[in-house]
Amino acid sequence: MKFHLRDWLRFSKKESLGIIAMLVVMVFFLWLPAFYSSPIVTPKVDSGFIHYLNEKSNNIIDSATIIEHHATTNLALKMFYFDPNELDKNGWERLGISQKTISTIFRYREKGGRFRKPEDLRKIWGLLPSDADRIIPFVLFSANNSLPYNPVAVPVKKQRIVDVNTASVSDWESLPGIGPVLANRIVKFREKLGGFSSINQVASTYGIADSVFSTIRAFLSIQPIESYRASNNTIELGKAFIKNDSVVNINTASVAQLVQAGLGEGLAKAIVLYRKQYGKFIQLADLKQIILINEAVYQQIVPKLKIE
Repeated sequence: MKFHLRDWLRFSKKESLGIIAMLVVMVFFLWLPAFYSSPIVTPKVDSGFIHYLNEKSNNIIDSATIIEHHATTNLALKMFYFDPNELDKNGWERLGISQKTISTIFRYREKGGRFRKPEDLRKIWGLLPSDADRIIPFVLFSANNSLPYNPVAVPVKKQRIVDVNTASVSDWESLPGIGPVLANRIVKFREKLGGFSSINQVASTYGIADSVFSTIRAFLSIQPIESYRASNNTIELGKAFIKNDSVVNINTASVAQLVQAGLGEGLAKAIVLYRKQYGKFIQLADLKQIILINEAVYQQIVPKLKIE
């Protein structure tokens, strides 16, 4: 049997109609997406809204810059007194103020603006409240600043030097941090010791904090201990050494008994205090270890004393 291509391409009437129908359906489905596709609409751009977004983004960037600036510089900031009407750009940078705010300050000054009081700094646009709170306490207008607010013109009281061995209660009260109670306590402690041998002994007074002593230390002086002994002993002997024939044991006598024996009250208290701190006296010559007792005083009181 011979094969003929014509036999394969020959269709019946029904087959031809089926092929035509299938082609129509294929063409329909190929064309259908184009029929249902919506036209491309270009959106309208609101220029005002775009400008608003740009402004917001700039503010966010500026705020981030300021925060970063403070985070990196606050650790190294060293505050100093300054005149906001004269401080240069480098000075404002040392205070930790952002470049944008510095430019605002200089534009304000160039237009004739002047700061008349420290709080005027808060009017500067862009100056953070935290920065204002930090720098305002250090505003100090220069003496040649012809403004109504001038703290330099306020007189400052000069603190005088106080001698720890001659200062009265009122002298001690004049020192910063020393009230009447503490002043009396220092004087009484000095009398018990028979005078301070060094300035640092003042710190041993009950109730004086280390911070207070550190504050007043620069205002304290001390005269030579021999000079203090001589002046104090003269007063002591002149008003309180009483003639008395009784002899007392310095290792058991009270302050009252020593006074009755002819010693002044200051000497008596110094002896009893020394005995409590260092124990009993071994010999009468040990009395010379007390600051208040020099050779002259020792020779006058030793006939009244004994050791048992």
